[in-house]
Amino acid sequence: MKSRVNFLREAVLLVIALLLMLITNSYGYGIGLLDSVKGIGLLCAIAWVGVCLGKFMNRYIKLPVFLYLSVIAMLLASPISPVSEQVYGLASKMEFLTPTTALGAFAGISLGKDIKEFSKTGWKLIIVGLLVIIGTYLGSVIIAQLVMQATGNI
Repeated sequence: MKSRVNFLREAVLLVIALLLMLITNSYGYGIGLLDSVKGIGLLCAIAWVGVCLGKFMNRYIKLPVFLYLSVIAMLLASPISPVSEQVYGLASKMEFLTPTTALGAFAGISLGKDIKEFSKTGWKLIIVGLLVIIGTYLGSVIIAQLVMQATGNI
């Protein structure tokens, strides 16, 4: 019964994420509602299968759910897959940043409920976190600049 409740909870979370991504993709990026529903539905179906497979396989081998999600998505989109053209067609109607909006919302809610514990870690962790974020951003900018120059795009 417990695993059934967990699968139901995962399904509810995926539906909430689907709705957030639908709003973001349709209204934020101006992509048609039907195209958004199809693309987001595909991503959520892959996520649902990956989460279910990860929870089932966790009994035998402990691997992150993200690994299962990645493998399923790569197999579906690979040239050897009979549905690769349909997968590519549906996924290409999605803006890449759409899922990050839902992820940011969930992260904000999660951090909000643990703010007391976060405040106990001290001010040094905040400085380290900011430096990591700034360093990652600057590193990405430098790499992007070099690649764009090397390929002649700028």
